[in-house]
Amino acid sequence: MALNLLTIQNLEVPFLGEVAFEYKQELYSVHVNLIAKNDGDIYKLYFKNTIEDSDKSLMQLYRQENNDGSFSWQCKPDYFSYNSPEIASVAGAAIDKVLQAKK
Repeated sequence: MALNLLTIQNLEVPFLGEVAFEYKQELYSVHVNLIAKNDGDIYKLYFKNTIEDSDKSLMQLYRQENNDGSFSWQCKPDYFSYNSPEIASVAGAAIDKVLQAKK
């Protein structure tokens, strides 16, 4: 039974220290953790402050493959997470740059 419990849990690991990006002339610096799931990785962004006019400081992103083979960044719907396609696109591009630099 213990083995089954371990395989069901999602492992959340720090992706890197911080990722920075600019949105609407404001500089955001966020901590990013990677959650490895069977159906794809989720990047969990922890904002130091709340996002825009919300009371939320968490955003969850995933990469979605488009029909032309390119990728776009999408928000994972979640009650506790902020949902903004615009910020997802900008933050995702910053994560992509870090991923490319790691290779």
